[in-house]
Amino acid sequence: MGPHRCWGPVGTFNSAPAAAGVTPPIRIESSASSVTEGQTLDLDCLVAGQGQATITWYKRGGSLPPKHQISGSRLRLSQLSVADSGEYVCRADMGSVSREATITVTVTSRDSSSYRLQSPIISIDPHSMAVAPGEDATFKCRVHDGARPINITWRMGPGQHLQGPVTVKEGKSLSVECLGRGEPRPLVRWSRPGSRQKVEHQTLLHMDSQAILQLSPAKPEHAGTYVCTAHSALGSAQARVDISVETAQRHPGAPEVTAPPAVTVVAGDTATLHCTARGEPSPRIEWSKLRAPLPWQHRVVNGSLVIPRAAQQDSGQYICNASSPAGSAEVFVTLDVETHIHLLHPSIFPFLVDSSTTHPPQHMPIYFSPTSSIHPFLVDSSIPAHTHVSISSQTPPSTPS
Repeated sequence: MGPHRCWGPVGTFNSAPAAAGVTPPIRIESSASSVTEGQTLDLDCLVAGQGQATITWYKRGGSLPPKHQISGSRLRLSQLSVADSGEYVCRADMGSVSREATITVTVTSRDSSSYRLQSPIISIDPHSMAVAPGEDATFKCRVHDGARPINITWRMGPGQHLQGPVTVKEGKSLSVECLGRGEPRPLVRWSRPGSRQKVEHQTLLHMDSQAILQLSPAKPEHAGTYVCTAHSALGSAQARVDISVETAQRHPGAPEVTAPPAVTVVAGDTATLHCTARGEPSPRIEWSKLRAPLPWQHRVVNGSLVIPRAAQQDSGQYICNASSPAGSAEVFVTLDVETHIHLLHPSIFPFLVDSSTTHPPQHMPIYFSPTSSIHPFLVDSSIPAHTHVSISSQTPPSTPS
């Protein structure tokens, strides 16, 4: 068995020969199946086995792009250009043995039609919202089209930074991002002053000089001061943030109410918002909608709010309130009613054309499925201009067997 090669959308990957049933000792994993100029591509050199290996990256017939970064076995190619296309090689030295794996990277120009088809199309719903202090504000990023996978990240606007302490309600989620800048790139990490224990609930992205503090769900013991430290060979810098956790005020014996934070349904379906409450005496459940009346066709069944034939205007925040003589408690549930979005090409039933005739028929029926989204510009340009094309949602006629 000789060398073997695997072709993929980004390029080809080669490895040394391997015996049947044996995993190749070295391979390259790519973070994306296709890449366009201006984007970032991560390549990871994976070496099978437990032994230590020294990893070296280089580009065949040239040098690595100026904005590349190497961290361990990982190579990051940032702000790629078409000129960065080529064969990239990972070399693993394991004592007296060395192995190589290669991958061919093809960077597509932004001007190509494939780039325009792959660019994500998103919208934010709602576009803006006004809330009173202490209220929740919920926004949803909707992805309408684009090449998969699509990663969604929420961040503050350019030049905006946290001002003053951050307050989060007990049981809610909070993420605080710390981003370091400088050359050489600094390592960033969160810590708590006066505590010898490491902050476990953080995500470290060394390649991006980024650390994300994640409190999910937030607990009273999470309150306090957190310090983000960026450290490099040239020095260090720090930023502090104070986090307070607002505990729910409950009287002894007050009900405990639970409900899912969000429910998503398709327009026309029945939306069911579940809510349960415990307490002594048994609490009474009531539903309301934030800054709007409840849908007229709603009903409450065993504490759950049921909205038949939900429409997009029914989207919003609903409040489940549980009350008893011992006190009351409430929880918010966000309902999102989505409309049908047709992103696929219509399904076309085949039609019979007699190949024995010299000229095509004057009428060639094309049948679409009833739920298809019809795009007239998709008609094949090979159809003669004088040909009549009729579009129908009827069932196609059966052809003789």
